[in-house]
Amino acid sequence: MVWTLPKTWINEPLTAADMNLYIRDNFNALRSPPRYVYQGGATLTTTSSSYAFIDITNLNDDISIAVGPGKIEVEFIGTVTCTATSTLYFRLFHNGVAIMSSIVSIEAASRYREVAMRKSLGSLAAGTHTFDVRWYTTAGTASLLGGHYNFAIREVQ
Repeated sequence: MVWTLPKTWINEPLTAADMNLYIRDNFNALRSPPRYVYQGGATLTTTSSSYAFIDITNLNDDISIAVGPGKIEVEFIGTVTCTATSTLYFRLFHNGVAIMSSIVSIEAASRYREVAMRKSLGSLAAGTHTFDVRWYTTAGTASLLGGHYNFAIREVQ
């Protein structure tokens, strides 16, 4: 359910359709804001030396979510490792524009590190917004551990 900007009445009758749209539906939108949550189960790897989509089911392309006007919180959290000393680069995109980056240093092969990106986006227009996460490594084969990563998009009031 998407929030609808309330109408301003000027000398016109209030109808049941107006009450349903502007009151009932907006209360429902406040109780059940749109969200997308994915927790990955498979270990993913990359040897890419330039930004590439994180190949997660439903995440190897843009994720679209229809929202009302207001704030969105986007979060990506995961556990990573690499087969070599490396730097891993992560970037979060909103409508094709990079909105946040994170860098993880792997000081020695097979060390585990956490990556976390959380971004609050305010004053977004109502409609469909797209999000994705991309990553690359400077050396070796980087792994995002299965069962240890999630991607969440939530509308907040």
